[in-house]
Amino acid sequence: MDEYAFKTIIDKNSNTILGAHLIEPHCEETINLFAMAIKTKMTISDLRTMIFSYPTMVSDLTYML
Repeated sequence: MDEYAFKTIIDKNSNTILGAHLIEPHCEETINLFAMAIKTKMTISDLRTMIFSYPTMVSDLTYML
């Protein structure tokens, strides 16, 4: 698997994502999910309970929160 780096900015008061930085070869799938979560104000708990296809970069999302 390719190496990647990420930084997730979380509002601890509202338990929502404020921003995310991703560096990886094929990050468009994951960044779109972060954008949707930010736009809809999904909580971290909501994202952690979702089931993602595996093996994909999006399946690593729960480790990025």
